[in-house]
Amino acid sequence: MIKVGITGGIGSGKSEAKEIFKKYGAFVVDADEIVRNLLEKNGEGYKQVLNEFGNEILDNGLEIDKNKLSSIVFSDALKRRKLEEILHPLVIKKREEIFAKLQKKLSEKDIVVAEAALIFEANTKKYFDYVILIKAPKDLRIKRLLSKGFSLSEIEKRMKAQWEDEKKEKLADFVIENNSSLEELEKKVANVIEKIRKG
Repeated sequence: MIKVGITGGIGSGKSEAKEIFKKYGAFVVDADEIVRNLLEKNGEGYKQVLNEFGNEILDNGLEIDKNKLSSIVFSDALKRRKLEEILHPLVIKKREEIFAKLQKKLSEKDIVVAEAALIFEANTKKYFDYVILIKAPKDLRIKRLLSKGFSLSEIEKRMKAQWEDEKKEKLADFVIENNSSLEELEKKVANVIEKIRKG
């Protein structure tokens, strides 16, 4: 089994790249889904996050409101680090459990892919055989995110929370420039998949 991490700044096209991997037969581990489960009322991260951030992050049903939590952590670097300290070890643990289950039933050439924005920032590269950086020009990323309903100040805060691409490029095994069409991205991803399968 080959473990592949897909990373990149917000709006770079990580999710699209992950979907292309899926189309080409890869198994996908969804980090967002892991975080969602951790933050649910009976999830492993619920109490810790609630203790740290207080009742103001809850909705009427006493579930953690992701938007409220996001607006707090992307406005305060210290609080963001605190949330990462709580969630990162739990996400890694869950992801490793999923990898271990898949390992038992997959062949050595099967690819398992996980998308995670902070692979390098959180020092989790060691959990993957290959890490792919998806990058795109900043103005294009902003345009994509504005069309998804993000405000400019939200985008800037989130971009500030991540390393610059230049820093990540030095650590990535493959770098894919996503500055054109989805078809073009698919060609580039398919090319990387072929290289990974050949080892």
